[in-house]
Amino acid sequence: MNEIDYSDLIEQGYEEIFVYIPEGYEHYCFACSKSNPIGLKLRFFVNKKTDVLVSRYIIPKEFCGFPKFSHGGILTTLVDELMAHITFYKFGRYGITKSINVKFLRPVLINEPIFIQSTISNSTEGKAGKEVHVNAKIFSGNDSSGKLNVSSEGILVILPDERFKKLYE
Repeated sequence: MNEIDYSDLIEQGYEEIFVYIPEGYEHYCFACSKSNPIGLKLRFFVNKKTDVLVSRYIIPKEFCGFPKFSHGGILTTLVDELMAHITFYKFGRYGITKSINVKFLRPVLINEPIFIQSTISNSTEGKAGKEVHVNAKIFSGNDSSGKLNVSSEGILVILPDERFKKLYE
């Protein structure tokens, strides 16, 4: 796979954020773990002035759907993962995806750079916990000036500690 350059993001005021995994849990996330041999190994950068989270990726041919085009499931994984990490950045906790709506506006080519961006539109208190309304987009190229290929919105729920702990019992 091609090496991805992030140096210009640092120059633009973005800071890399890292995945937080509680002690005692194995981190094998398909999207962001460095330990998963078939994973995407995403890195995340946030602009703390604008609260925008971004990443870059080059989709390899192993993740194609129709010839030369990325599989929609991989694109959905990318936007879902950025939604989770913008939620973690803003609230210090990961949310569980309650819903996600993905609009595939144009095909995403394999072996070409893409830029993924996520923001939070608002948050509310729900029955299950805090509901965070998030947006994510995928652009062709290395920044948001490229063509918009995918647009998505979702709701992530941050469970109260006691409910979260029950998931692991």
